[in-house]
Amino acid sequence: MGLMARDILYHGKFVVMYYGQDYMGTLQAYLGALFFNVFGPTVFALRFGVVLELTCFLVVMYILSCLLYTRLVGILSLALLSLGSSEMLHNHVFAGGGSNEVLLFGALLSLLAAHLALNASHTRPTPTRRRYASFACWGLLAGLAIWSDPLVLPFVVMPGVLILRYCWHERKSLAPFLVTLGFLIGFSPYLIFFATVPREQVTNRLLPFSAQLQLVHTPEKTPVVPLPIPEHTQQATQPASPILPGDQQALPFAPLALRLLGLVMVSLPALSGGMALCPIKPDDAWPLSWHSSPQLLQCSAIHGLWGLGLILLWGCAVWLTIRWLRTYRRQTRQQAPPDETMQRQASIRSARLTILVAAGLTTLIYGVSSVSTSPLLHPWNNARYLIALDIATPSLLIVLWEMLDILKGSPRFLRHFVAGVNVVTLLGVLVVLAQGTLTTLSLRATVQRANVQQSQLVAGLENQGIRRFYTDYWTCNRLVFVSQESLTCAVLDDRLQPSLDRIWSYRTLVYSDPRAAFVFPNNSSMLKAFIQRIAGHEQAFTHSVIGSYVVYWPV
Repeated sequence: MGLMARDILYHGKFVVMYYGQDYMGTLQAYLGALFFNVFGPTVFALRFGVVLELTCFLVVMYILSCLLYTRLVGILSLALLSLGSSEMLHNHVFAGGGSNEVLLFGALLSLLAAHLALNASHTRPTPTRRRYASFACWGLLAGLAIWSDPLVLPFVVMPGVLILRYCWHERKSLAPFLVTLGFLIGFSPYLIFFATVPREQVTNRLLPFSAQLQLVHTPEKTPVVPLPIPEHTQQATQPASPILPGDQQALPFAPLALRLLGLVMVSLPALSGGMALCPIKPDDAWPLSWHSSPQLLQCSAIHGLWGLGLILLWGCAVWLTIRWLRTYRRQTRQQAPPDETMQRQASIRSARLTILVAAGLTTLIYGVSSVSTSPLLHPWNNARYLIALDIATPSLLIVLWEMLDILKGSPRFLRHFVAGVNVVTLLGVLVVLAQGTLTTLSLRATVQRANVQQSQLVAGLENQGIRRFYTDYWTCNRLVFVSQESLTCAVLDDRLQPSLDRIWSYRTLVYSDPRAAFVFPNNSSMLKAFIQRIAGHEQAFTHSVIGSYVVYWPV
């Protein structure tokens, strides 16, 4: 993201799609370029735009909560969304594109759709200018949202359904035209990209408008890493599948069961901060087996209860909302038209339902998505694809109050018991999230040491005259940004094969340099693979240690 912001500000490029991912927009890059112009090209300036998006999301969520729920629910939602584990906070401040845009645009679209539904009037012949502006703004936000990240799609579709339901009588006005026009304007970067780039060159394109070469997945164009060919190559083995008790290969439902387990026991707790109840490492969380330690299985069970609790709250919220709407519909059929208060309450309940359904669709799409982005293999890392569920936080909180309303005619001790359980549950969640926040803050010294080591690595490479090198994905992009692009690198995977290079020109420069070095984190799998690869050819390389990295370069 920082490199795109530099290209926009210093190289005058009009970047419309994320480098290497032609399905995501570049709003964060433009915000980064804006703040680079003020504070300089630093990580602080880059994340300033991300934090600005997060702040706007929290403000919108408070307004949405006050409109559809209560002010107390809005305050509690802000508290829950502002706290969390290191994974939750990382998703909100990491400048990787997508996450905060999904939250901000999803909340804005839900708020504006609810506003249009609540203020729909069948007696007014034509919409007012302000209402026309709201329709155009909704279309613009919908276009920008889908351009920024397709993960927001459920929170575009369901608010759109709400608008169709309550504003259908305005279909013959200028409203449909304004929504369409606004959408096309917001989605125009995507349209420009596909109109100017040949379709066969779009897949994994690195830079728009033919500014540089693009990555083409053909054997002829895949570069060869300049390393000795191992004398004895082992046959590739299939990675072990995530476990289920017994012979999972004989069970046709095993993949579905694994997806469900990964979602409930890992993805939902990791997204919502439940991992702080019983901390474990991401690599230990999945896959589980009968050989896992008792402590790990106990923690996984606790995390699973947290995930099941979230699903139960969502199910109760859906049931309570549908129950109220069915009762309202039955009363309107049997009696005279309801008063304005009941009509407004029906609109509010419908808006709540659209948010809940959008959250359910987000989870469903995640659960049935491809293996690489589903909870099947990497449920912890892939939990970020559920980030839009944060928008449904007030919808889950309101259940605690509505359950008490249902029990109004019940014995007093039962109502007091349920109220006590609700208070304890809410306080418990707040304590868990606060604990996660404190744990994250305690890592400040560790992060500062890592930043110092990163600066030392840049200085060490420059002092040794190394300007081009091979390394892992995260190290490569960070070092290029911190060095102000004085260093260039190419990305390798754990098997020392070419991996995702977001800027193709870097790969070209590195592979064309016979003196390019190899930079690996100490004790990493890449370093072990490299040492095995050069076995018998050690004399062809010189190596040194810079902080927590090992550097090899040809003699």
